Amino acid sequence: MAKAKKKNSIKTNKVIFMLDASGSMGHLSRKASEVYTNLVKDLKDRAKKFGQKTEVSLYDFDNQLITHYTDVDVTDVRPLDNYRVRGGTAMFDAVGDVLSSHNLVHDYKEDVSFLVFVLTDGQENASHKFNGNSLSTLIKKLQATDAWTITFQVPAGDSSVLTRMGIPAGNVSEWEQTEKGLEEVEHLTSGGLDQYYLARSVN
Repeated sequence: MAKAKKKNSIKTNKVIFMLDASGSMGHLSRKASEVYTNLVKDLKDRAKKFGQKTEVSLYDFDNQLITHYTDVDVTDVRPLDNYRVRGGTAMFDAVGDVLSSHNLVHDYKEDVSFLVFVLTDGQENASHKFNGNSLSTLIKKLQATDAWTITFQVPAGDSSVLTRMGIPAGNVSEWEQTEKGLEEVEHLTSGGLDQYYLARSVN
């Protein structure tokens, strides 16, 4: 059960982006940067429209997790111009580490919600700290607080792996690994932001 939040507290949204930076994303790196920059603009618009404080964190991952920045006010977020692809896909480790680190510093007393976007173009193939079971346990624990919405954009045929781990089917989407596919990801995510901010405004 989620802990009670203080009455009349300012609603704060902590939006976390995680981008796959494995070598196979090379042909899409420019487009991925563009899509991210456009989504940040959407976040700025939603934050202003609904009067909700919004902080953005950005990570990318291959065999290692790279932190670009954490909890930056959306009005101060810069365009993404240093996204570089590298090695394998240690997605479980990256997601597990990011969720754990944000959970550790949050006391769940204020009206704060977490919205996590994970974009990957391939299957997990390089994690050592987290496996499907341990990541599933963590995700279910966070979702039980009612403060976390965790979404994944995955290649066709990979959604069943994540739904078996406890990710609601509506939070897992499949995409085609092309520039057009990324444009569809942007459109879908932008629409999801509208729903998210509206839901937060009435709860």
